[in-house]
Amino acid sequence: MDAQQLERYANLAPCFFAVIGVVFMAKCKVAWHPILNKTGWKKDGVFACSADSVFLRWASLVSHTFFIIGAVIFGNGILAISNVLGLPLVLGFWCASSSIIQSIMYMAVFKQSPMGTPDIDGPPVPARVVIAAVWIITTANYIVNRATLYRDVDETRLFGLMAVGVFLPAAIGAKHRTKNWRLHYMKDLPARDEAKTY
Repeated sequence: MDAQQLERYANLAPCFFAVIGVVFMAKCKVAWHPILNKTGWKKDGVFACSADSVFLRWASLVSHTFFIIGAVIFGNGILAISNVLGLPLVLGFWCASSSIIQSIMYMAVFKQSPMGTPDIDGPPVPARVVIAAVWIITTANYIVNRATLYRDVDETRLFGLMAVGVFLPAAIGAKHRTKNWRLHYMKDLPARDEAKTY
């Protein structure tokens, strides 16, 4: 393998982060099951697999965390894909931040996670401010410099990538919201009497 081939593969490899992110978001309600199965833990009999409202709330929050991890990984994949498409780096960040900002805006407006868990209005305020500032600056940059710095940019590639980056997390979140946030597949989790007490 020569150096140019290796560089080509090195550019393509990070694109698979987008696939990993989609899997994390799509499977967020069961992605944490292997962890619980390995530890099989409970504390005072509460956090074993059960229909307890405390367990269901905890399970939903863990699922939300895995969804957000998936969204961030997916954003990294969008950035890598923008590199392969030959978009300027700052426009790749614009697409990636657009992918993440839509989930943050959803949480801020509807006061629930993208997958429907109530009472979640987004990350801590400093993180919201930084992400919003990045998105606003990169958006303003494109608007101001579209006719000059970016006149040769293929807008079909740019806005196609942005549409994928915004639509996929939104669609996966909407799919999760079609079911009640309390509903979790739990057949593969340890029963209360099998769980370890710590």
